[in-house]
Amino acid sequence: MGRIISKYMYMEIKTTKYNSWIDVIDYTLIEYGRNLNDLNPSKETLATAIDLAKALQSGNLPPPTHVTIGEDCSIIFESVEQDNVYEAIEIYGSDIDTVVFINDEMVEYNSYVLKNGKPIMKEKRI
Repeated sequence: MGRIISKYMYMEIKTTKYNSWIDVIDYTLIEYGRNLNDLNPSKETLATAIDLAKALQSGNLPPPTHVTIGEDCSIIFESVEQDNVYEAIEIYGSDIDTVVFINDEMVEYNSYVLKNGKPIMKEKRI
């Protein structure tokens, strides 16, 4: 993977603020699945994103600020905390990359694979 190299690369201006993971699943991911075409994520990517959303919900983690489709049809959960912290989770097939920027500096970048509904770390990059 390794597609998230800048916090501005995929960030899309949206007014949507998700109140729950159910909103993310029901109103965005399921909708992507209804409109499968060359510009939308694959069924495998959608299934991984839904399973990951459920796992993050079970872990009581807050929902993302934005959800967007990457230029390679990945799904990206973006969270902006305060003005100086940006976090993205990118899903492509069963692979998951996470990245955290603080004050425009990348401070964390990890790769996971989803197995049995749980993210398993493949590689810690930073």
